[in-house]
Amino acid sequence: MSRDVRVTFYQVKTGEERKGRIITLATEYFEKKEPLLIRLPHEKALEYVDLLLWRFPQESFLPHAIKDTPTK
Repeated sequence: MSRDVRVTFYQVKTGEERKGRIITLATEYFEKKEPLLIRLPHEKALEYVDLLLWRFPQESFLPHAIKDTPTK
């Protein structure tokens, strides 16, 4: 079975815009039960996004995993 791959780039001007876009996209893909890959430039960015997805949205969290990291 083949799956269409779509790559989308977003331009954001501020850190708040970036944070909002990440949360919105992750939420949309989670609700559609579709996979989402977020590529990040370095470990510090990875740690930030990991924490962001566990803390937001505030009324819940977005389950996710870091590639090649064992789950607990």
